[in-house]
Amino acid sequence: MKYERDMSMIKERKLKETHPEGCYDFLVEVKEEKYSKDGDPMILIYLHSIDKEKDYFSVQDRILIPDDVTRQILGRTQHFLHCIDEVYDNVPGSSCIIDTENWHGKMVRAEIIHEAPNQFHKYTKAVVKQYLLPEQTIEEKLEFKEE
Repeated sequence: MKYERDMSMIKERKLKETHPEGCYDFLVEVKEEKYSKDGDPMILIYLHSIDKEKDYFSVQDRILIPDDVTRQILGRTQHFLHCIDEVYDNVPGSSCIIDTENWHGKMVRAEIIHEAPNQFHKYTKAVVKQYLLPEQTIEEKLEFKEE
């Protein structure tokens, strides 16, 4: 088939460069609260870089808050809360209130890696590999795992 289009005013989109993998400091912005396929609260956050020496950029992440406490993903959620200095209770039999409104403007350190194109996105994408405590570097995290 043939299609006729006036493309004289259109600028060609180039592939966006992905920032180098590594450890960055970010400010948290809660963008949207919705539910996962399993019906669990899923918080879409944007992480905005604040490193002056590096170009500013943003990374999206999703924080899942499952009802089933046996789900391993809850450990990632708990660690995220720890890294942004939010209340999380790990005392057996107790619970805590997770208030996403408190997350806005909090600082968090994260290790960013590149995820290859897949069924969810066409291009290489920067994603959060792990969150780090403010005083931690990637090297310190690796040393901790080796002990």
